[in-house]
Amino acid sequence: LVTSVRRLLDRPISHVSYVVEDIPTAVERWISVLGAGPFFLLERVKFDVVKFEGRPAVFDHSAAFGQWGSVAIELQQFYSVSPSNLEQRLRGGSAPQINHTAYISSDAAADSAELNQAGMPAFLYAKSGPVEVTFHDVPWLGHAVEIHRRCDFIVEFFAGVEAAARDWDGGNPLRYGAPNG
Repeated sequence: LVTSVRRLLDRPISHVSYVVEDIPTAVERWISVLGAGPFFLLERVKFDVVKFEGRPAVFDHSAAFGQWGSVAIELQQFYSVSPSNLEQRLRGGSAPQINHTAYISSDAAADSAELNQAGMPAFLYAKSGPVEVTFHDVPWLGHAVEIHRRCDFIVEFFAGVEAAARDWDGGNPLRYGAPNG
């Protein structure tokens, strides 16, 4: 079991996500202090299905994605998250706070099952079109682990974020929508 979880977590991290109070302010800070960017803002992310511990839930948030060197960064701003214990689990402490590290998986169901068996229970599932994510609780890390089911949209999205950062001249730092259209 330990070997299989190591195999999963030895993959490259897709992105690191932070909860922030205000995306434009956070983007400005990430750009001016750390040289990250540009960022792509997905406003009020909509999921067809959101379940917390198997029950319907609300996860109303915006997310901005940018590149910081070789690492993709996600900045999340929450508007409405319920039940309250879901928000507490996602938020952790006060913002800014690491929310999760994410991995892209060709067999998300099997990888999630392995994490469950290793004592990292799934607590949030969300799906919209081809995009499917499962969050796992890992309190000893201080943040969740997110498993993305591999699909063309996700692969192209993060490739677009990375490509936009190459030779970026600092113009148009916060862009609306996905980098690939």
